[in-house]
Amino acid sequence: MLVNIAENCSKQDWDGYGAVPIPNEVYLKVLTLISNFPVGIPAPELVPENDGAITFEWQVNPKQELSLSVNPNNLGYYVFTDGSQKIKGAYVLQESLPPFFINMINQVIYK
Repeated sequence: MLVNIAENCSKQDWDGYGAVPIPNEVYLKVLTLISNFPVGIPAPELVPENDGAITFEWQVNPKQELSLSVNPNNLGYYVFTDGSQKIKGAYVLQESLPPFFINMINQVIYK
């Protein structure tokens, strides 16, 4: 998926609506995060965003989902929904996902 996004989203206006190119540092951050996923974490769907981000999405159904936007500014913006609550937040991206985020993935996938 990441290679496909890199091939299709590297030029200005790649979506026909003025999208900015996704920078190389975003691809590298996404690759690093994926490479450091703990064993057993299911692969997310990768979605290119028109602001230069790539979003990881884990979704069981519309009431159980988690998304994490990997942005050029090195922040990760997330939205977590488990049917009873919706939590939004941001954190500085590291080389691996923090424990609280792994916990949210597990709540979405294995609830």
